[in-house]
Amino acid sequence: MQIQISDCFEFNGFKLDLRTRTLSYFKQDVPLRPKSFDVLAYLVRDAGTLIEKDEIFEAVWPGVIASDESLSRCISDIRTALDDKAKQVIRTIPGRGYQFAAEVATPSAVAEPRARETTANTILSRYRYALIAAPVFLAVVIAIIGVTIPWEGLRSPTIRPSLAVLPFRNDSKDTKIDTFAAGLTSDLNSALARIPEMLVISESTTRRYKDRTPDVRQVAKEMGVDHVLTGTVQNSENRVRISVQLIQGTDGSAIWSQRYDRDIADFLQLQDDIVKNALIGLQIELTHGETARELSRGTNNLEAWLLNVEALAEGFQFKRENNLIARDLFLAASKNDPDWAAPISGIAWTYREAVRRGWSNDVVADRDKWLQFAQKCAQMDAEFYGCHIQLGNYYIENNRIEDGIVLREKALQLAPNDLSALSGLAWQLVLVGQVERGLELLQRAKLVSPIHPPWLIATEAYALQMDEKYDKAIEGFKYAIAHGNFPDWHARLAAVYAEVGDLENARNQSRLFIDKRPNRKISDLTRILRIQDPERTKHYAELLEKAGIPN
Repeated sequence: MQIQISDCFEFNGFKLDLRTRTLSYFKQDVPLRPKSFDVLAYLVRDAGTLIEKDEIFEAVWPGVIASDESLSRCISDIRTALDDKAKQVIRTIPGRGYQFAAEVATPSAVAEPRARETTANTILSRYRYALIAAPVFLAVVIAIIGVTIPWEGLRSPTIRPSLAVLPFRNDSKDTKIDTFAAGLTSDLNSALARIPEMLVISESTTRRYKDRTPDVRQVAKEMGVDHVLTGTVQNSENRVRISVQLIQGTDGSAIWSQRYDRDIADFLQLQDDIVKNALIGLQIELTHGETARELSRGTNNLEAWLLNVEALAEGFQFKRENNLIARDLFLAASKNDPDWAAPISGIAWTYREAVRRGWSNDVVADRDKWLQFAQKCAQMDAEFYGCHIQLGNYYIENNRIEDGIVLREKALQLAPNDLSALSGLAWQLVLVGQVERGLELLQRAKLVSPIHPPWLIATEAYALQMDEKYDKAIEGFKYAIAHGNFPDWHARLAAVYAEVGDLENARNQSRLFIDKRPNRKISDLTRILRIQDPERTKHYAELLEKAGIPN
């Protein structure tokens, strides 16, 4: 029986919807891995016909060498989802392929037979971005539940395959290898996070496992992920040995493992090999990824790479003296590899922070340098998302809002799982009045970082205040203050209390802020926020004044 091209199919009480990439049974969602979904869709669209294995491989894994085991696992997933223990729905034709044997109906059927040469990939590619709907739906659910609910068990396996990269462990006695291990972990995390079809937990979340040897099954449970990537680093004279394992989170079994023995000078070239092999190990989980853009754009200059790692660590201290140290380290990294865009992006970042945090001795000159280095970065590497972040921030914060948002959206497109790309764009959108979109991105950021860093909750709390959800904003700022150490959060919480007329709590928070930041004034707080609406800026300043923050 030839089934025509359709968006939706029904059989035995099941509904397979290609538009939303969902399988349901009497309106109840049935979890199914993305690749397994693709195999089922291909079989259903030719119900009653024997489909050869080679045809399935060509359609579902185009350009990838997939094993029989990959297809067998998909078929097993499908049979479990359909409760097809007797193998009467998905029939195996020994030595040849598979047949979908159930009667299939198409609710919006058009009597137009499908040509056999049309591949599943051609049709399914129309729906590749439907995966976006799943995390957005989950975000809405979580927003209703509230930020204090534990994350365990909230992720559905129908969303995206997921991965946590644990900090690589130094198994040698040389403490200098700690920097190698930390940098490799960071680069792997960044490279894997650029895959749109996979959810990668942020490095700031997995850092809690540093210097530990945790049970990966417990890690997977805590992080809410399907897979865990682990690694160790050892050195001997001028050689380095790196061992990597990709582990199934549910049972702790190894999906893929590899050991690399290289000269220490070739250390950086290992990154691409490890990422590529990890992707091969995950091919059963992936959908339509493009490998050409998945790998981070790095450097083969070891000294430059190490300097960049150090610079980032200094910059994230968010103090004037550390910002200057970070800039010098970024400049040194760029000197060692003048063709590498990452440290140029870092230099632009340091100038931006100097301008917005009041650290600059010459705001006009530093703002010009911020633009200069951001533009240089974009010219050097148009595919590096960090360049778009820095140039986008400059435009947004210097009255070219639409141009800036376009660039920040481009950065997110290039790095859809990067926590800074998500949360940074969300923050900028809130400041320019696009609060709903900002909150949506913050929910996606919380998926990437299931153990939420305090600053992320504080960012969301400010957005909730702008959305007039004051109770949730208060709850969020309280959480951030209890789990972090950033005095400005006291002032922002004071502003929310002032907004709802609770002046007693507003003034209590103001006193805590003044104790920790005695020289900070309302103008300092509004300068960092950079709210684009002058009326909103004025209103916020009035709230801070009402709360007792000095002018």
